[in-house]
Amino acid sequence: MLVAFRHAQVFMSEQFGDGVYTGATVSASITATPRLTPEQVRESWWWKLTALAFAECFASVLAGAILAGIWEWDKNRNGVPDHLEQPVGAGVQPGK
Repeated sequence: MLVAFRHAQVFMSEQFGDGVYTGATVSASITATPRLTPEQVRESWWWKLTALAFAECFASVLAGAILAGIWEWDKNRNGVPDHLEQPVGAGVQPGK
């Protein structure tokens, strides 16, 4: 049990350090990146958003056409295409 505990300690110290923190200061040059203005953001994104808007419109028109075709294909929802069904009384001539 003690060996497994020691192994876990070694693993943790290798992964996360010894846990001993000194008060040493680290000097690093941090440069602030300039913030973009709203106009610059719009300039960089307008073509992407416009393309996505056109793609969304095209997809909705295409999906609507597909759904309209499916709904017209089987109006009475019996699983048989309407153009293959014979209307009720189709083989009977009136008056004969």
